[in-house]
Amino acid sequence: METKKCTKLRFFALGVAFWCFCLMTFAQSVNVKGTVVDSHGESIIGASVIQKGNPSVGTVSDLEGNFQLKITGKNPVIVVSYVGMRATEVKVVPGKPVKVTLEEDNAALEEVVVVGYGQQKKASLVGSITQTSGKVLERTGGVSDLGSALTGNL
Repeated sequence: METKKCTKLRFFALGVAFWCFCLMTFAQSVNVKGTVVDSHGESIIGASVIQKGNPSVGTVSDLEGNFQLKITGKNPVIVVSYVGMRATEVKVVPGKPVKVTLEEDNAALEEVVVVGYGQQKKASLVGSITQTSGKVLERTGGVSDLGSALTGNL
């Protein structure tokens, strides 16, 4: 009776060890190093590099366009993007450095408007643009700040 328990316990321990080994095999991480350049061979600073299907794993390229990222999964793919450039997907080969060349996307650039606090799509930017002069603002009396002076004049 005691040997039956030992045999069952050994079988169970062997099963757990095999299961852990399988999980470690499927969850292997790959260290990806690479460079992001434009069509002229110039490095792109601040390009976004993320793992496809897992946007929480990502980084940006440095001053020389280099990046380093640790990704997991079977057949890993990275997505490289930058404002005004077409996003590019690259299949990662473990141990091999990646060189990504981004092409300009003028159509996408026309849809983006850079504002003082970030960037927005052109369609979501609502309002009008006008100008005024210092003389018009001087006529506004009893106002303590520039924002109040602009109100009503524009």
